[in-house]
Amino acid sequence: ERQWQAAAGSALPQAILSGASGYGPATRAEHGWLSEKAAQGLAIRGTAAAVGHSLEASFLQNLILAIMCVRRGEVFGPLSDDSVEAGVPEGAVDRVAVTSWGHLRGEGLAIVETDDGA
Repeated sequence: ERQWQAAAGSALPQAILSGASGYGPATRAEHGWLSEKAAQGLAIRGTAAAVGHSLEASFLQNLILAIMCVRRGEVFGPLSDDSVEAGVPEGAVDRVAVTSWGHLRGEGLAIVETDDGA
């Protein structure tokens, strides 16, 4: 949670793209955290089941998807029936968080956002 606050600052994103791999304790921890964020109204999308679980590529692929979401001003629909993967942001999407939890010693968090001149 401290890393989230440091990366996000005071402005929360409208969506989170999760790269959780399904690896036991790490994924359970992220699932709990994502459930809290979904309850706060953030759109949650888990991409690993749709595009794969590759440690090296999953974070980069989600960064690219986040850039596309911010450029289009919207987040794509849910990719699974998972109860955490829900929500549709109100208004234009201009800030998306990307996680790579669920990989032992491969965790990461990034915030993709528009700049004022975009």
